[in-house]
Amino acid sequence: MALFGVAYTTVAGQPIMIYWLLLAPFIGIVCVVTRWHDHKDRETRIRLIWTHVLHWGAVVAAMNLMFTTQTGYATLAVIALLEIFGVVIIRKIVNVRI
Repeated sequence: MALFGVAYTTVAGQPIMIYWLLLAPFIGIVCVVTRWHDHKDRETRIRLIWTHVLHWGAVVAAMNLMFTTQTGYATLAVIALLEIFGVVIIRKIVNVRI
């Protein structure tokens, strides 16, 4: 689905904003559904949901900034996303609850 969006954007010469803003939450839901069976108790399932809500919410917010604002805000959004990904990676490596 993401490949279709990239191909369309390349051919059309302009991004389809609504497509990308709807694709990110859809992928987030797919991520939660595919990992649901790995989490047996309520606490870990709630943590799974909140982790993906925050992660994909940040992605949608960054995409929205990039579509609607100028370059300075887009750079800020990319830096914020890198920070969020860094926290997720460090949390997985160190196995620390945040």
